[in-house]
Amino acid sequence: MPKKKFSPSGGAREEKRRFRWLLYQKSKAYPSRPISNKKDMLKPIRRS
Repeated sequence: MPKKKFSPSGGAREEKRRFRWLLYQKSKAYPSRPISNKKDMLKPIRRS
């Protein structure tokens, strides 16, 4: 039991949290769908 309790799940959880935080910050800086945004920006340029 003590060995199971000392499993690296906690560390993995912390790393996952860090990874999610980095992803959240990146999603804030860059949109999740840059290709669709590029297409949306190209559509009006082609029309005009």
